[in-house]
Amino acid sequence: MADPLSSLDRLTQLVQKILQTRTITRAEQAQLMDIVMEDGRVSPEEQVMIDRVWRGLAEGRVRVLD
Repeated sequence: MADPLSSLDRLTQLVQKILQTRTITRAEQAQLMDIVMEDGRVSPEEQVMIDRVWRGLAEGRVRVLD
């Protein structure tokens, strides 16, 4: 059965959590990729969300936890 939230809604919630906690776990990283690749393509909206996390990582505002 499909999740009641759209993939973009779930991705938005996950990205907000990552940016609020300023951390991303390996499990969250895998979840992010699973959500994005559900339909086999990356939409422009999904790309914006990915870029926000990537910028956070690149600028040291988000750190990776194991």
